[in-house]
Amino acid sequence: MNEEAVFQYIEQYASSEELEEKAAQPDSGIVDLPVVSLAQNPDVLIFDVRNIRILREKYGILGVLTGTLAQYPQQNFFLSVPLKLFIWEVIWLVESGKARLVDQARYRIEKARRLAEGGRIENDNRVLLSKNEKHDNSKNTQENREPNFVVTKNTDTSKKCEDFIAEYEIPLRDYLNAYIKSSSLKIEDILSRYHNFKYLKEMGFFMNPGLKFGGDLVIYPGDPLRFHSYSIVKFNMVDLQDLVVGGRLATSVKKNIIILGDEENSSNDLNDNIEACLNRPPQKVAFSIEWAGFG
Repeated sequence: MNEEAVFQYIEQYASSEELEEKAAQPDSGIVDLPVVSLAQNPDVLIFDVRNIRILREKYGILGVLTGTLAQYPQQNFFLSVPLKLFIWEVIWLVESGKARLVDQARYRIEKARRLAEGGRIENDNRVLLSKNEKHDNSKNTQENREPNFVVTKNTDTSKKCEDFIAEYEIPLRDYLNAYIKSSSLKIEDILSRYHNFKYLKEMGFFMNPGLKFGGDLVIYPGDPLRFHSYSIVKFNMVDLQDLVVGGRLATSVKKNIIILGDEENSSNDLNDNIEACLNRPPQKVAFSIEWAGFG
């Protein structure tokens, strides 16, 4: 079972017709990014396979699948939903107006409250069971009776849900402040790595984590399901031993190594607001290293 088959499996309910239906909605260009808990765990985990497909095909955002495949539970090589996004992917999506952050915990509590009140938003399970009760009371034939099973969808398709989900949108500044408190990274590191990510993203690359290749990122000219990566990206690497080790490792996996950094010290003043720092990227400089006999 290859990686392409895994994505086909998790997208079995995300047909082209569903994407077109979602695109026809007024706010279809904005993808909701659920934040697990702003106070305790500010990770973004996406369960909606339609949003995962939009992020991948339309915006070139890959993330990392972290869930277990139900049909293959005793392995951790091919994974399924949820999709976890990295901080720089989240910042890029929100800053460019392609997505919005949603406080998932508060939104779910409010949704459950409205469901308990009844009539304010629709629930597919209740609609199905009420239809079956009507069929039983009217003594309809068994053929007219719908299957009496629980419908569990991982998407919020109700228009009324979309109406109030915007009430729980999280500003980017609040999200970054919460992320910094729970992360070992400093704000300077986050800003620097985000500008590196944005620089490569604007050049049209798809990016995956580069840890297994000894780098910060691995870049692809297109979707990794269709293209091979030829470069490992390392941020601000100046140690000579790291250059030698990185170059040899890259050569052994048929790649070159790219050192990406700032042309000069960043002029961003961290006393400015975060939005101003994000919109004032420093000039970037990149060097590509190939060992003799490469390729």
